[in-house]
Amino acid sequence: MAKDFDTALKAANTRLKTAKVRVTLRTRRDSIFMRATLPPKPGSNHVDPQQYDLRTGLPASLDGLKRAENEAKLLGSQLALKTFRWEDWIDITPPNERKGAEAIEAFKKHWFSTHQITEATWERHWLQVFKQLPQDKALTPEMLLTVALDSQPDSRKRKRSSRMLQRLAEFLNLEINLKAYQGHYNQPDKARDLPSDELISTWRDKIPNQNWQWIFGMLATFGLRPHEAWFCEFEDPLTLKVLDGKTDERIASALYPDWVKKWNLEEMKPPKLSCQTFQQYGDRCCKQFRRYNVPFVPYDLRHAWALRAAVKFRLPETVAAKLMGHSVAVHHKTYHRWLSAIEQRQAYMDAIAKGPSSPEAK
Repeated sequence: MAKDFDTALKAANTRLKTAKVRVTLRTRRDSIFMRATLPPKPGSNHVDPQQYDLRTGLPASLDGLKRAENEAKLLGSQLALKTFRWEDWIDITPPNERKGAEAIEAFKKHWFSTHQITEATWERHWLQVFKQLPQDKALTPEMLLTVALDSQPDSRKRKRSSRMLQRLAEFLNLEINLKAYQGHYNQPDKARDLPSDELISTWRDKIPNQNWQWIFGMLATFGLRPHEAWFCEFEDPLTLKVLDGKTDERIASALYPDWVKKWNLEEMKPPKLSCQTFQQYGDRCCKQFRRYNVPFVPYDLRHAWALRAAVKFRLPETVAAKLMGHSVAVHHKTYHRWLSAIEQRQAYMDAIAKGPSSPEAK
């Protein structure tokens, strides 16, 4: 399905170019955008036309693409006839004059167009903070501060809510510095023992249900986040394409490669679930692990993949991070303690093996 959409998107852009429509269609996450060179947006500091991405509100599907192509033709005709007006395409009311709900929705559109974020992340984190603000009144610095301070000092909640509210304040041009209220929360270093590859292989065979065996094998072999096992397809026996999830599409690779054949992973057979969010898929996965008395959690299989990649396969950190779908900074922060301990032990053992014997031994 993804390949069909990519082919259709290229064809649509080719038709637009042939028709001399100065608009191209692009996708970001699961939505379609129109890119065009437009007059400066009201309120901006630009004088000359700039490239903008206009959100169509249409899903990245074949049906959505047909409608988006018509929207692009309309936009192109307005540009050609010099009748383009921003107010025909977006709400140009200054953000700080909108009521709370409208301002938050405007910020959401802005944030989604400039950052990689899913609806699930927005609802679970950002919206949980913003819904505490008045929804039917224009927002003020005092309102944002009240919500920021409605948590324990130096807590994780205070730090996160202050950061999110500061982003909203900057978008609304509200003069307030919420960074001063973030506190000094530092996430505790929760190192834990990870399952060995031998233990992983043993417990995979103990799971009685073939569908959950397959999920277990996919997480262990490709280092997936639990929910991603439901949103992927094989490109070849050792290469998996993750189609949807917490981050953009990416490629994942098998470690160990022979697990793919041994566990028949190419035969796609995830359990049929009716989940609405990625978190629900993860929760069901954890529940099944507990049901089968697996002595570790699903995410430990992803962590074990990361250590296997570094220690046993010597993959560079940049490559491992890309295959896992996060930045090198996140990779280093998450796995530094585990990797440091293992690498120190390995360096010591190598030194012992190559080093001299004691005088007595000679």
